[in-house]
Amino acid sequence: MNLRRKTVTTSLSLLALLIALTTPAALSAKDLTDRNLGFLTPVDFIPDGIVQVLTTEGEVLYGVIRRSVWTFRGLSRFTLIEADGRRTRFKAEDVVRLSASADLWTKVAMVGEAITTIEKASNTDYSQIENVNELIFDAVAWPDESNRVILLRVNHGFDQNFQVYSLTNGKEGTFTLGGIPAFGNEKKSYVVAQGDSAPVKIKKKSYRKQFETLYGDCPQMLTLYKKKARDFSDFANHIAKYDQVCSSRAAGAQAAD
Repeated sequence: MNLRRKTVTTSLSLLALLIALTTPAALSAKDLTDRNLGFLTPVDFIPDGIVQVLTTEGEVLYGVIRRSVWTFRGLSRFTLIEADGRRTRFKAEDVVRLSASADLWTKVAMVGEAITTIEKASNTDYSQIENVNELIFDAVAWPDESNRVILLRVNHGFDQNFQVYSLTNGKEGTFTLGGIPAFGNEKKSYVVAQGDSAPVKIKKKSYRKQFETLYGDCPQMLTLYKKKARDFSDFANHIAKYDQVCSSRAAGAQAAD
């Protein structure tokens, strides 16, 4: 059992499940989604079970992870044990993608993380967590540096154009009780990648200034969202809307050609 699982107590997990199953928000997932689409609640551990690793050399390997090293940015290295017992140590530079099944414990941890966040406690679509069967961790270049880090992709289901990644240290205002995150645990930054462009770090305090740079290649986004509508709390909605209006625009242009 890894360190992260030790910090999430059984009582917290049971409380998370109780809230998810009994609150009106959990029982009205569609209303929640209509009101505020959210990113997948992140976890900073790799779930138990068989994982798939795609290497930079094009190999696809299967095995279990027995050791992983997390820095203040994200996952930097891990050891994969294959079925024949072979152990391979990987750095982020050696990996393209790591995929893992989202088991029940992982989903409990996600719900537990969500309810300790003031911003997400009332807006989390718990059915989204329930329906996630796979977690995808991509190796991405750290913004403005050559170093790579493995990060969890959190825009599950609306990542056609942008891939949004959670940061281990992307939170502010965290209060802890006995080492367990308590209320005020809000996400303040993400890393975003699009196609072959270099990843960029998106911050709450500068999101409105970054809006035109991020979505400026799609005029509809600038028309739909004036300055007052470019709030960081709607970041997930903006990413999803780009998939809707800008992908269809691109598809229409190709069809016209």
